[in-house]
Amino acid sequence: MYQSNNDLEEFCIRHQVNPINIWYWFKESKVLPQARAAEITLEFLADAFRTILMADEDGIVPLLVYPVSHA
Repeated sequence: MYQSNNDLEEFCIRHQVNPINIWYWFKESKVLPQARAAEITLEFLADAFRTILMADEDGIVPLLVYPVSHA
């Protein structure tokens, strides 16, 4: 996948395969180069953050703060 400079989406579309299967195959084979793994992780996180921000009208993501017990 990384030899042709494809991103994950392009590769999955071209080969008609589920992205989760690709992840599992790389996980089991342990041949994913460190730099490519970092790039895929950043793509995933950027997409996840974009999805979260687009779902919120004001674009502000609240942080969950656990209450402190005053026993």
